[in-house]
Amino acid sequence: MDELQLFDGVPQVELAYAAGLFDGEGWASIGKQGPHYRLKSAIQMNQEPGLRRCKRAFGGKVYPRKMRDGYPPAYEWVLTSQAAYRFLKAILSFVSVKGEVIAIALEFQEGYWLPGRNAPGGRREALAEVCRLKLAQYRHPHRSGKPKTLRLSLDAE
Repeated sequence: MDELQLFDGVPQVELAYAAGLFDGEGWASIGKQGPHYRLKSAIQMNQEPGLRRCKRAFGGKVYPRKMRDGYPPAYEWVLTSQAAYRFLKAILSFVSVKGEVIAIALEFQEGYWLPGRNAPGGRREALAEVCRLKLAQYRHPHRSGKPKTLRLSLDAE
């Protein structure tokens, strides 16, 4: 499937706009909900109109975020699971900073959820954990310096 066909009728300018916001203010994570892992993609910023524009083009939800005293209000546009996958796949060719983040998120979603492409047996949970740890380095770079490349393998050594 062509990346630009993932959202029928969404012009390239909207894909490029959303990619720019994601490059600057976006993130992807993998969390566990009950027995399963779930992909989440979000963009957080102080200006709500740009996030509403993304919601109109790609779906998802916009939430107000409670901030600490002295900080301006913030808003977060969130997509989960397949919606997050479709969005990230659609903007991949437009991002210039967070391509590796998107690649990790797509690797997880394709290996964990897509029919006929699931990792066999217990490898599915291992894939989720490896991808979750890789994404966590990008989400919280201040905790460990700049992001490092993880060299984790699902294959037994």
